[in-house]
Amino acid sequence: MKAPRRSGFPLGELAVFFAASLLAGGSGLALAFYRYLAGPEDPFTPVHPALPFWQHFHVLVVPALVLLLGVAWARHVHSSWASGKPRRTSGGALGLLSLAMVFSGPWCQTATSSGSRQLAGLLHTISGVVWLLLLLFHALQRVKNGR
Repeated sequence: MKAPRRSGFPLGELAVFFAASLLAGGSGLALAFYRYLAGPEDPFTPVHPALPFWQHFHVLVVPALVLLLGVAWARHVHSSWASGKPRRTSGGALGLLSLAMVFSGPWCQTATSSGSRQLAGLLHTISGVVWLLLLLFHALQRVKNGR
């Protein structure tokens, strides 16, 4: 069996992590589009008809990403921080944004007032979009540096 890569991730786990990120991120972007940008097709309905599908899909695939974020923390983030070696700032920012993203998701679903639901949704959307962009930057930076 091949040893883990320098990042701590075996190639298979890395592929599954990026697949889960793609599914969760893509469904989250679709959800945000239908919630904030696309209005309802019928003036007598409160939401776009595609919104429930994307919301259900997002809620079903996100637990896989959360589990894999735990694996990433154990294999990659914690070992990097524990070694004391200087690392990329994008990785630390990804870790902090992960916390904001993961904890604001359930807050979106359990908020009881309209204001807190809007705040939770805004925090979740912003942290999710920035997290996706930063993950892409983090991965491309590694490829660019040839590591």
